[in-house]
Amino acid sequence: MAMSRATSLLTKNSIFHLQQQMGMPFSSFPFSTTCSSRSTDKVSFSNIDDALAFFNDMLIKNPRPSTYDFNQLLSAVMRMKKHGTVVSLSEEMELRGVKHNVFTLIILINCFCHLNRVDFGFSVWGKILKRGFEPDVVTSTTLVNGLCIQGKMGEAVKLVDDMVARGHRPGAYTYSVVINGLCKVGKADVAVGYLEEMEKLGCVLDTVAYNSVIEGYCLQGKVDGAREIFDVMVSKGSTHDVCNYNTLLNGYCKMERVDEAMQVFDEMLREGLVPTVVTYNTLIKGLCLVGRPWAAHQLFGNISTCGLTPTIITYSTLIDGFCEQGNL
Repeated sequence: MAMSRATSLLTKNSIFHLQQQMGMPFSSFPFSTTCSSRSTDKVSFSNIDDALAFFNDMLIKNPRPSTYDFNQLLSAVMRMKKHGTVVSLSEEMELRGVKHNVFTLIILINCFCHLNRVDFGFSVWGKILKRGFEPDVVTSTTLVNGLCIQGKMGEAVKLVDDMVARGHRPGAYTYSVVINGLCKVGKADVAVGYLEEMEKLGCVLDTVAYNSVIEGYCLQGKVDGAREIFDVMVSKGSTHDVCNYNTLLNGYCKMERVDEAMQVFDEMLREGLVPTVVTYNTLIKGLCLVGRPWAAHQLFGNISTCGLTPTIITYSTLIDGFCEQGNL
């Protein structure tokens, strides 16, 4: 079933591939790192074995399918998160005389970054430039994200600056990636500067970007800074979500400022947001941390009332809290 579906899609997309060879510039191609076409259909397989079998069939097919068709298969395997397999298949393609095109290279950049081999990703990036093509914002952001994952924030920031210098305008996602990376290496103050830059450029400041900074300040023990960003969100027209509240609550509890955490919890309820089991686990842990297991137990009783199910973390935290106080 998967084989016939893939075959029909490859045939249909090959027609579109011919249209693409009529001189359209790279920037106008509707592709990103997933190599999708104007059609919403994508090649898909139920498992990796089906994909590999189909790949082998493509290699012996006469006439052989186009590079575009092979890219569709590579993209499908990439969506299965089999990034190492994609690299191996791309090598086999070249050995069998199937030349890589720029979209193959974009797929490889994505895979190398997921494999934590950003250095290989940049090597492929160089091949794209040598062919006279200009990588788009999506491809550049993939490399930025890879650098951020490795904690190489100086290189990540430089790449974003290079994007701007080449005439590309980074979008909200690119900036969110940089903001998240900066916060993870203890540079929340610098990340705030990028929030301001996003606002100047007219980018939508979503809750994800704000939450990265809130979490960044909390990781540094600067919960007051986190609270300030939390409040700024509303003044900028954004709306708090449960994740924002959970992050701030965790920051207060880790600093043993549990009374303030409970006040934030009350704010959350007044906003009409429904707490999750993570919310309760965070507060229970905070109360136990400051030697108030009975208050934690009282809060524990609210979990079932809210239709939630306590987790093993809930029980173990509460038990540890009572044991610490000698209440066995």
